[in-house]
Amino acid sequence: MKKKVIIISICLIVILVLAISAYFIFSSKDREYNVEQVSGYKYFILNQDEKYGVIDAQGNVLVQPNYDLVKIPNPTKGVFVCYEGNSTKVLNENSEEINTEYQNVEPLTLKNVSTDLIYEKSILSYEENGKYGIISLEGNRITKPIYDSIETLQYKEGELLIQKDGKYGVMNMNGYVIIEPEYDLISADGYYSEQEGYRKDGYIVSVTTDEGYRYGYIDNNGQKLVETQYNDLERMDYEDSDNIYIIAAQDGKYGLINADKTVIPNEYQEITYIDEKDVCILKKGRKYGVADLTGNIILPVEYSQIDVSGDNIYATDENNSRTVYDIKGNKLDIDANTVILTVGNDREYQINMQAVDAKTTYDLYKNNQKINQESYNYIGYLFDNYFIVSKEDGKLGVIDDTGSIRVDMVYDSIQKLQDKKIVQATQSASQKVVLYDESMTSLLEMESGTITEEDDYVRVQNANDIKYVNKDGKVVQSSEVFPNNNLLAKSQDGKWGFVNKEGNVVVDYQYDKVTELNQYGFAGVMKDGKWGVVDRNGDVIVEPVYELTDDNPEFIGLYYRVLYGFGEFYYTK
Repeated sequence: MKKKVIIISICLIVILVLAISAYFIFSSKDREYNVEQVSGYKYFILNQDEKYGVIDAQGNVLVQPNYDLVKIPNPTKGVFVCYEGNSTKVLNENSEEINTEYQNVEPLTLKNVSTDLIYEKSILSYEENGKYGIISLEGNRITKPIYDSIETLQYKEGELLIQKDGKYGVMNMNGYVIIEPEYDLISADGYYSEQEGYRKDGYIVSVTTDEGYRYGYIDNNGQKLVETQYNDLERMDYEDSDNIYIIAAQDGKYGLINADKTVIPNEYQEITYIDEKDVCILKKGRKYGVADLTGNIILPVEYSQIDVSGDNIYATDENNSRTVYDIKGNKLDIDANTVILTVGNDREYQINMQAVDAKTTYDLYKNNQKINQESYNYIGYLFDNYFIVSKEDGKLGVIDDTGSIRVDMVYDSIQKLQDKKIVQATQSASQKVVLYDESMTSLLEMESGTITEEDDYVRVQNANDIKYVNKDGKVVQSSEVFPNNNLLAKSQDGKWGFVNKEGNVVVDYQYDKVTELNQYGFAGVMKDGKWGVVDRNGDVIVEPVYELTDDNPEFIGLYYRVLYGFGEFYYTK
């Protein structure tokens, strides 16, 4: 009998261990979620006579425009939510009703998410007896209908704000509850990094007390780091996403918390983080000081003004005397009107300001040696060893760190295009656009030009010409930009047509303006102020009859695209 009891006990222990293991395995699985990446649309909303339907990428009508509204959560999947009054039904690409076992199925609208799509791409909400749950696009139930409301959480695609019994929590798209619904308010902290987007974004939570809201903080794993006891709270934009700093106010005084430890006590009226140098400017009364992120006081709180510029701290005392310190608080024997810039590991520049008779001018120094022969009214760093400069007329140009003028001071704006080896200069009066490469060599210029930035190239266009520059700063032909297009736009004698890759004319030069073929194989052609459509073979789909205000309209078959707010668009004719 004793042996039997031991065997039963062992079996129970094994079962318990397996159950616990299974719980953690499935919990871990549910905790992780992947947001689907969409490239290329297959389905589009059709609007005709104030009713809505669906077309595909060839312009074929899949769902007749008979509905008050249509929403497409994921344009690569044939799942369309169609509205009839206050009710919805879900159709597939064959116009067949699906997910019929659920009531009032709707997509979930994203909030403050950087994407071309405005809905959660993998899930839908449904209603039953006044409660809500979520299902997959395929109709698989993810949660029971147990929530008072379900909506998306700002910034965080794949995460949902849930409400139950009047309290809020957070759940992911797998139905895994990250934060139990026990708070009066929850918001994402807004933390963003280039590598991870908003995935390391945590949560500011609050409860209501007799004295008002009290705020706390929970990290992206659901771990509470800060208790709900503060009047105000925000996360610092610190580079290391796993090292969380919180600026929090208690009784109107601010302090700094790192993870769950206070590093700067709640003694200050303001704390301002300077992310480039990882220091905080402290304000107490009307005085300012500086501390690092360990709480070490770099400069005491006794200055009337603190500025951090370049690699230095500029501190102004009550007598309006300005002193320069390095970022560690060491006093520097340099002119307080000098801004020091360190570029890379081997170059240091100084921009020195002089104010004489209400006129301010600037000089540029490299390693304490003056570069420019004449003073400028403005000097600003551009990139590498180049600086934007201007004189009294305000026109901009570029000099290098030898003082040589690389771009004449004739432009109204100069900027380096992000993620591209291209500098853009423009003249407002003539709308002249000039592009330079990273050695400040002119690539192209165009009068009355408009510039359009894409991921891999820049297009410069006017009424008579189109030119392309790739992201490496090289002028390229349209055939290199659109290698899959068998027709390419070309102008001759002020008129536009299309040629094939061999340069042979396929569509005569008869139009006032055209667009390149889009990824669906359609191009716009304009004549006498009206737009029409040709396909990838050069055949006319629609004669020029559409009067459109868009300078570069988008077409699919018989239909043109219309933007109608909040990132949404439809096609119509």
